[in-house]
Amino acid sequence: MLKKYPKTFRTLLNIFIVMFFSGILWFNPTVLVRTISFFENGAFGLQLRYNHKPVTADTPITIVAIDDKSIQEQGQWPWARKKIGSVLTKLFDLGASVIAVDVMFSEKEDNPLEEVLQELGPTFPQRAQLEEKREMFDGDLDFAKALEKGKSVLSFVLTRGGKDIGLLPPALQGISKKTFQQLHIPEMENYIGNITVLQRAAKHGGLINSTPDRDGVVRYAPLMLGYKGNLYPSLSLESVRLFLNENSIDFNLAAYGKEEVLEGVFLGPQLIPTDPYGRVLIPFHGGPYSFQYVSASEVLSDSVLREKIENKIIFIGLSATAFGDLIPTPVSSIFPAVEVHANLAASMIDGFFPIRPLWGKGFELVHIIVVGLLCAFLLPRMGPIRATLFAVALTALLLAINRWICLKYQLYLPIIFPLFVLYVQFFASLVTGLLVAHKSHHRS
Repeated sequence: MLKKYPKTFRTLLNIFIVMFFSGILWFNPTVLVRTISFFENGAFGLQLRYNHKPVTADTPITIVAIDDKSIQEQGQWPWARKKIGSVLTKLFDLGASVIAVDVMFSEKEDNPLEEVLQELGPTFPQRAQLEEKREMFDGDLDFAKALEKGKSVLSFVLTRGGKDIGLLPPALQGISKKTFQQLHIPEMENYIGNITVLQRAAKHGGLINSTPDRDGVVRYAPLMLGYKGNLYPSLSLESVRLFLNENSIDFNLAAYGKEEVLEGVFLGPQLIPTDPYGRVLIPFHGGPYSFQYVSASEVLSDSVLREKIENKIIFIGLSATAFGDLIPTPVSSIFPAVEVHANLAASMIDGFFPIRPLWGKGFELVHIIVVGLLCAFLLPRMGPIRATLFAVALTALLLAINRWICLKYQLYLPIIFPLFVLYVQFFASLVTGLLVAHKSHHRS
């Protein structure tokens, strides 16, 4: 057939390639899909680096970092709870609207007076007078009093095993059991919270669970998770909810066949797009340290300008070299975890959210079929030079369209697999064309 009908054979070969790879995409064989996903994630990372909404001067978020300067000037971490309480008190005095603490306090701090009383024994004459002063040396109580001065959010983690530690904050309100059962949001089994005196003082809490992909990179963050039939918000969601004075959230459900699937969450009028499991694609506003940072040591020394704190959401977190909570992300292999919460909160306020839509796989399949069939009929009718120019031009066009969609609509659509199929067709046409030319040359 290659001898008698070279163009027909090459066209049919290209159609077979399209059908073969369309079937692969549909049936999801693990090895190839993981390989393609690796390159797709790389392309997604590049898009995130060059398509983001920069942090502006009016972004109402500041990060108070327990950084190297703080450790050097204030002493090693962990700090006394009284000192942490002083940081919060000074921030509220500067007009902070909401303070979210990206650190958990699941154990009580030792009271030095307790140790003294234990050393003195029960028969010490002035024991009663000393016991009356117990609260004066209670660091947890000092911290709790600071938390009560304003809107405070403490961190906690929901887990799939272990035991319950501490106290959970209140769950999201206004969500019926029927609604909860409709959703596909993961339900966890246990939790690690804060000690009772601190959580009751703060009144609010947000989860800080991390959900890295197979390659260890953190691209998504859970907006909420379930526990015993209730939904609990993330640290960023709860902070923004308090900042905007919203009492509850609503769900954006879309019908796919007979099933309703979660597509997003309404926080007031603002839609936060999610996947069906309540995860949000992290909307990076730049690389590490793109947000306004203030050293915790500067707060303690009263050297922070009021304008950096007033009427803002304040995220307190660790960034010191030895203790910093740093995670790998698409925009940087070393990214402060506290700034992930800041990125999420900023987008909940300004509405900038990248989206990987549920219909992305269907779009990818249509993309492969349409472009593949176009190439199947055109490539066999071109010589090597024209085919090369056509493939390069088509690649540039597809990348430009993909980039335009990304910039205009914040839609991140798959492009690597369709381009891979295009170049398999190109090389198949090139090789078969050279074989035909070689045999024609020998016959002559």
